[in-house]
Amino acid sequence: MDDDSADDSFEGLISELAKEEASINRHPFEQDLAGLAPELASDPDFTRGLYAALCNTFWLRKDKTYQESEGNKQILINEDGEEAYGISWRRAGGLASDIFHYGQVRSGRNYLEYYCSGNEGHVGDRVAKALDGLGWMSRSM
Repeated sequence: MDDDSADDSFEGLISELAKEEASINRHPFEQDLAGLAPELASDPDFTRGLYAALCNTFWLRKDKTYQESEGNKQILINEDGEEAYGISWRRAGGLASDIFHYGQVRSGRNYLEYYCSGNEGHVGDRVAKALDGLGWMSRSM
């Protein structure tokens, strides 16, 4: 085995490990959302709309039934025990930034690109259609 093929196989292994690590402990909504990243990278209109739609909103699987958790009405759980997806504005800004900068080499994400930028809680048509296509629907918190 020459040095170049050893480097290629090592790079491939690191790439596979990074993909595996990225999917561990991620809510299925985030895993599905990651599938949009390649086509929506560098699209500021979509990522601004995505940020707004992630704030003050639960995202639920369209094919599941959800109930309020006993003792905590801010948690919705489906029949499989999976919680509805709802996150902080800061995390929403980070996810929007990650999608906008998908594939770019940079250090860390900058949630401040989106944080408190307006329209928080509004789910626009373009974002709703994209997420509906992935099997998700919104519900205001």
